[in-house]
This record gives sequence, structure tokens and C-alpha cells, in this order.
Amino acid sequence: MLKRLNIYFKEMYLLPEEEPQSLSSCYKNIGWAIFRDSFDNDSTLLAVKCGDSWNHAHCDASHFILLRNGIPEVFDSLRCSYGNDIYRDYFVQSKAHNVVLWEGEGQCTDDHHHHVRPKGELHNFTENSNYRYVCADASGPMGKYFRKHLRHFMWVNDIILIYDDIWAYEEGEVNFLLHAEDDTCFRMLTPCEERTETGFLGNDIHEVTFRSYNRKTDDYGRVKFISALCLNDKIRPVFEEIADGYKITYGSKKIYINILSDNRVMHRNCFNTFDGITTDAAVLIDNGGKLAVVNG
Repeated sequence: MLKRLNIYFKEMYLLPEEEPQSLSSCYKNIGWAIFRDSFDNDSTLLAVKCGDSWNHAHCDASHFILLRNGIPEVFDSLRCSYGNDIYRDYFVQSKAHNVVLWEGEGQCTDDHHHHVRPKGELHNFTENSNYRYVCADASGPMGKYFRKHLRHFMWVNDIILIYDDIWAYEEGEVNFLLHAEDDTCFRMLTPCEERTETGFLGNDIHEVTFRSYNRKTDDYGRVKFISALCLNDKIRPVFEEIADGYKITYGSKKIYINILSDNRVMHRNCFNTFDGITTDAAVLIDNGGKLAVVNG
């Protein structure tokens, strides 16, 4: 049996090279989603990871990276030798990734060694000509602290909006971690306290700093982070707090966040009206008159 598998493995490399028909892929079993604008070397790529946390997989549910024009702008901390203690003590842990922490704490450190359930999941992967989407559900891996952690990624032409919808068991501080260059296309839109944290970057294990955006929950343990990867340097996003939600304007695009649809009320009570459009959706996207909804 092993010999036959080895033959088939080698035959894979004899097949003719073909460019995939789709620019995006989602591998739900392992929790990987990859979006790109082309297969050129200087293309833009968003990768999201929200799956298992065991063995070679790190404690990084809802982690993401961005390469813009072929250059890493939001990046991973990489790794070091598996035999080095710092690999287990730092590189596999949540704090080494672009994830959300509770009071500075991430996934249980035993997840990586003992294959603790449940794992993170990806939901509702969507790709069409003017809208791409995936939801990273890190509620399971962060279940010690959060009743719910949904991270919505919405790529609409030249903006990628990231909406973290979090409900903790109690009041406290939530930390949004970002490993990125100083001058990037990332914009945190919700008001936050920003701090600088110290970590490491492999493979040569040198010390680096990264950012932590911090917000207090409300009395019920709820908190939102709304951030954007603005791929067009000439356009600045406009962020507004509106009745029971938020509005983000980016050129001709308008994205509305409906906080009534975050499980605090049900049925018709979730309905909200944004610039004349009534919806029960968690997110409404108006891309120059072309509409899309998330959880509607």
C-alpha cells in the first residue's frame, strides 16, 4: 500500500501545470481560507486560519496575514527549531499571532500538546466578482473566556473589512494583536487604547515589537473591533457611529454594521434601517448600488 501511495505522490508532479480557475480557496477541514487578486508575483493575498490547534498547528484561531503587491504587510511570527523551548513557550501560543486575547490571555497552552476540542471553524465562504467573504469562528478555542468570537472578513474591491463580534462571560479588556510593519494599509476604525508589545520573530529569533489595540467590554461582556485593510492608498475610510450600529464609507462603498443582530435581540427586533435600506442582517454592504448581506 505504501509503495502504491508513493507512486501516486510522484505522479502528481508529472501533471501539467494549470492556473486554478478560482482566485480563492477554502479548506474547511484544516481551517484555511486564501483570497488573492491574481496569481502574479506582485499580487495581493489575504490568508485566514481558524482550525485545529495541535501538533504543527499553532494556537492561532482567527489569525490572518496580508501580502499587498507581493510584500508582507501583516505577517506571521514564523517559528524556530522544534527542539528550542521558545518554540513551545512562545511561537505556538496565541500571543505570537494576529488574534484576539482576553486580558492578555489566549487559547489554553495545552491545546497544542493535547489536541483539546473544540477547534476553530470557517463558515460561509463566498467568492464572486465584487464580494468575497469568510467568517472565522474562534468561539470554541477561546471558549474559556468568550461565549462568542466571530471574526468576519469582507473583501469588497479595494477594501478588506474585519469585524470582530465578541461576547465574553464577564466585563474586562479585550486585546486585538497585530504583527505588521509601521507603515501599512491596516486601519483600526473603532476607538481603542493602543499599546506596544514585545515578542520574537523567527527563524533567527530576534526581538520585535507589535501592536495591541485594547477595548473594554460593556456591562454584558460585549465588545466590537472594526478594522480595515485599505488597499487603495488614495482613499481614507470614514467611520461613523450611527443608531444601533456603525457605518464605514470607502469611496463609493458603504458598509453598515447592525449591532441589533449580535444575539442581543431576536426576530423583528433585529431590523435596522441604514440610509433607507431596512435589513435584519449583521452586515449590509452597498457596493455602488450592488447589495450584499452577512447573516441576513
